Amino acid sequence: MSTLERTHPAKWKVKGEERTDVEHNYLSVKDDLEQTLPALLSDAQKSPQSMDKGLAVYHNVVALNNVLVRLQQTAQIAGGKEDAAILQEALSGVEIVRRQLADGLAAVSDDQTRALAASQAALAQEKQRLAAAEAAEAKLKTQRAAAAEEASKKPVKTTKKKTAKPAASTNGTNAQAAATKPHPAAPSQAQAQ
Repeated sequence: MSTLERTHPAKWKVKGEERTDVEHNYLSVKDDLEQTLPALLSDAQKSPQSMDKGLAVYHNVVALNNVLVRLQQTAQIAGGKEDAAILQEALSGVEIVRRQLADGLAAVSDDQTRALAASQAALAQEKQRLAAAEAAEAKLKTQRAAAAEEASKKPVKTTKKKTAKPAASTNGTNAQAAATKPHPAAPSQAQAQ
C-alpha cells in the first residue's frame, strides 16, 4: 500500500476521460489492496487446500496486475519517471506473488490429483473384492442348488425291518406240535380200556 501512496496521479499530465480512467484505476487498486485482497487471502489461509479460494485470490491478483500495468504505462507516458518506476516496482512484486500463487495452486492441484487417484485405486480394489465375494457366493449357491437337485434325484432306500415273530404265534406253533404228539398218558388209558 505504501508503494501506491508514493505516487501522485493527480499531477499526471492527462485530461478528460483519460484522467477519469487514471483516478478510477488508482482507487480500484487502493480498494483492492485495502479490502478485497486481504479478505480473500484470509479465506484462502483458513482453507489452504481449497482450490476455489486459492483461485479467487489468484484471479484477483491477475486483475490487480492488469490495472497496475495500465497505471504504470500511463505514468510512464504522462506521469513522470519517478511514478513510473514506483509502479514498476509494485508490478514486479505483484508478479512474484502471482507466480507463487500459481505454484501453490499447482501443488494443491497435484495433491488433489494424487489423492483422487489413490481414492479411485482403493475404490477399484474394493469393487474387485466385492465382485470376487459376489462370484464366490454365486458359486456356493450354484453348488448348493446342484447338491440339492442331485439329492432329490436319488431314490430313497427303504430298508425292511425284520420283524420278530410274535410270541403268541410261537407258542401257538408249540401248542400245535404238542397237540400232534401223543400224550404219554393217553396210550395207557387206551390200553386199559
